[in-house]
Amino acid sequence: MALMWAAEWPLAQHLSDGTPSMSANPFMDSHLVYALALITLAALHADRTWGLAHLWQRLPLIRTTPWLH
Repeated sequence: MALMWAAEWPLAQHLSDGTPSMSANPFMDSHLVYALALITLAALHADRTWGLAHLWQRLPLIRTTPWLH
């Protein structure tokens, strides 16, 4: 997501064809918000709290294949 933000580069005032970019905020973009949200969810182990990780880990195939944990 951070790379998508960098590719869009909201600091540009005009697009390559000369039209205004219509960027409302020169720094904060939805890509950065989504990236921060995903990092937060991963850091807080949200898959174990709100997801199906506890059910996933009970499957027989997953118990015998440790790299799928």
